Amino acid sequence: GRLLFTVWDRLDCNPLSRPSRVVFAQHPDWFSQAELASMQVAFSMADPATVQKMLASAGFAIEALTKITPSGTLVSVDHVTAAFTAFLDTMPSFLARVGDRKDDAICQLRREIAQQIEADVGGPGSAVPLSVWVHVAQKLPDSGGTNSATQPHL
Repeated sequence: GRLLFTVWDRLDCNPLSRPSRVVFAQHPDWFSQAELASMQVAFSMADPATVQKMLASAGFAIEALTKITPSGTLVSVDHVTAAFTAFLDTMPSFLARVGDRKDDAICQLRREIAQQIEADVGGPGSAVPLSVWVHVAQKLPDSGGTNSATQPHL
């Protein structure tokens, strides 16, 4: 079969990723280093060579690699801040560190992220550059003796 695989480009190529990282890093008393690192997972496959090696090891031949750089429009700062803080209920260290101040802490983070978004990107209606890698690959037929059931699949 054919695989179309898209991944975010580097963090510095996607400016809307910066505000939450900046704000969360300003609260080391609320977030563990592991939690801060986990916030970058969505951008962890930005190196096309790494992705291509993974695809090749899973039996795919690369057909095309394209970098697309669309521009979005910031519609609502509130929606973005809500998205950046929605996962906080899944972070045990954060929850333990803020305790019964969770709601106040999340409100504070949303305010700070909103301010950082406006400083970095602008307000509603602002253009937001994005950068994504698109990988297209074709699954190679099994080559004598390999069992596709035991091959890694992406």
